[in-house]
Amino acid sequence: MKQLINFRDLGCQGAREILFFARDIAKETVSPELKKQRKLVFLTKNKDEVSTSKIKTANGYQEYLSPFSLWKETADNLELEFEHTDTIANLKEQDIVIAQSSYKGELEGKKDIFFIAQDGENDFSSSSAVSAFSSLLYTSLRTGKDFHELSYAFIGDGGQDKIPYSNMLLNAALCMQLCLSLSFPEHSIENEELSLDRETLDFAMSAGAKVFLTYQPEFIPENCDVLYLSDWTHPQAAVSLTRHPYIYDKVNNRFTENTQVVSLIAEHESSAFDAELYTKAGVLARTATLRFIFETQ
Repeated sequence: MKQLINFRDLGCQGAREILFFARDIAKETVSPELKKQRKLVFLTKNKDEVSTSKIKTANGYQEYLSPFSLWKETADNLELEFEHTDTIANLKEQDIVIAQSSYKGELEGKKDIFFIAQDGENDFSSSSAVSAFSSLLYTSLRTGKDFHELSYAFIGDGGQDKIPYSNMLLNAALCMQLCLSLSFPEHSIENEELSLDRETLDFAMSAGAKVFLTYQPEFIPENCDVLYLSDWTHPQAAVSLTRHPYIYDKVNNRFTENTQVVSLIAEHESSAFDAELYTKAGVLARTATLRFIFETQ
């Protein structure tokens, strides 16, 4: 089984080709037409994941398409066969299977399929590769900047369930040569439950990624294009998470006008996004991903 779960699964060159092709489709300098045809199958047992209705944000003032809807729109645009199944036994050779990354173990025996992970209810809340491609393209289109000109930041703990996000950003910094600033509690680097993935961090920095590290969140550049917010754990609190005053009192005033804030903290609202541009970026990223898979895998 071949797969696309994490940012570098197709190598840095593959990630770059996908994003550059998506950008060129947006500029209408290349055609999105595919030379080959393969069936797309959305695998899930959760009926809520295959709804085509728009999803509302927590505050109810924004709507966006679900990943299922984005994949369906992509398939319709490319005239690809697209179906939903809740049973692995229904999968056939050469199928492109879209499912939660938790299905990976169950799909290991399917040698001739290509597995694309799709986690999270939207592309901003997911660290899987296609969602990362989509959010990078969205930011590039929103700002008018090329990928290597983008500036990302991450403030807070990098461990536990936040590692996929920090790793995704580190790999994006490595592959796309964008600028990444990381601010995390000093004590967390020695705590495996709270720490960034040190192996990924070391690899990205040793390979020449533009990564800036600081223990002080106020040193994060105020003009960054995208800011991820995570919890900030007090050194004396092994379990309970405490609020860093910078995150809760200053981030909104300092960043939200020009910066897309993506909050991984339940009680902190992410900033608004352009739903129409979000849909365009999501479909373009998926189109470019399929084109790369069809031509190279």
